[in-house]
Amino acid sequence: RTLTKTYRRCQSCGLVYLSWTVEAEKNYEKAYFFEDYKKQYGKTYQEDFDSIKENCLKRVDVINSLKRERDVLVLDIGCAYGPFLSAASDKGLNPFGTDISEDAVDFVKKELHFPATCAAFPNIDTEKEFGITKFDIVTMWYVIEHFKDLDSVLKKVKKIIKNNGIFAFSTPCGEGISAKSDKNNFYHTSPSDHYSVWEPSKAAK
Repeated sequence: RTLTKTYRRCQSCGLVYLSWTVEAEKNYEKAYFFEDYKKQYGKTYQEDFDSIKENCLKRVDVINSLKRERDVLVLDIGCAYGPFLSAASDKGLNPFGTDISEDAVDFVKKELHFPATCAAFPNIDTEKEFGITKFDIVTMWYVIEHFKDLDSVLKKVKKIIKNNGIFAFSTPCGEGISAKSDKNNFYHTSPSDHYSVWEPSKAAK
């Protein structure tokens, strides 16, 4: 517990989750990617685009090592301004994006020219938006921790992914160096919009 937050561990699956907070909910609009991002990283999201894309290219290489078919359909949930969509396209995949930020989706469509829609997951109707019911790959890069209701999110992923498809995601690690060296500080500094704290040892369950 901190002064503003309480975390609990699920007795069934072992996942740590934020059960109570007095902090206000965040608004994932333009300010989140510009002013808020710059406060944390010293530059805006778009100024950091190339370095983010470089990491995304490495992620795509890992995915491609597991899935070698052509014309692979990828849905990137929480695509922001599209660095992963760009990386996936560079590596021969067929990317689609969704985000709740209208400004980010407009940038993806008008500047990067990738199909994208402004929709909240898991409520999105991919058949209506893209004419696609099943994807080969579904990705979430530092997105999964932002969902309050993981059950509906994971069920939706299962529904829209093909058999033997890949669900790839990244998220802050509750068993990483920061958590191991100073657990109290790790939870104190964990953003109030991170509703789940994932640990590799618990992730499968």
